[in-house]
Amino acid sequence: MIEKRKVTDSFRLEVIEDYLSSGQSKSSIARKYNLGGADTIRQWMQRMKIQDPYKREVVSTTLIGMNHKSYSKVKKEKEVQSLEKRITELEKELYKAKMGEDFYRTMVDIAEKEFKIEIRKKSGTKQ
Repeated sequence: MIEKRKVTDSFRLEVIEDYLSSGQSKSSIARKYNLGGADTIRQWMQRMKIQDPYKREVVSTTLIGMNHKSYSKVKKEKEVQSLEKRITELEKELYKAKMGEDFYRTMVDIAEKEFKIEIRKKSGTKQ
C-alpha cells in the first residue's frame, strides 16, 4: 500500500522544475520522485497554472483515417475560418478608427466656430 504524505508547494515546484528542465517524460519524473504517476505532475501544473511546453496536441478522431487530401482540405478550411475572423476584427478596428476621425473633425469644427480661430493647418503655408 502506498503511504500518503503531505507534499509542500516547494516540493511540487522542484518536481515540476525538474520535469521542465530535464526534458524527461512526466512518468519518468514521477518514478524518480516516487509519485503516483504522470497525472500527478499534470494536476500540480494545472493547479499552479504552469503551462506545459511539451504538451502534445490532441488529434481529433475525425482526422484519424483521413487521407492526405481530405486532411489538407480540413486544414485549409480552418485557415480560411481564422482569416475570416481576422478580417472581421480588422473591420471593427477600421470602423473605430473612422469613428474617431469623425469625432476629431467634429470637435475641431465646433472649436473653430466657438473660439473663432483656425485650428487646421492650411496647405501651402510657410513653416
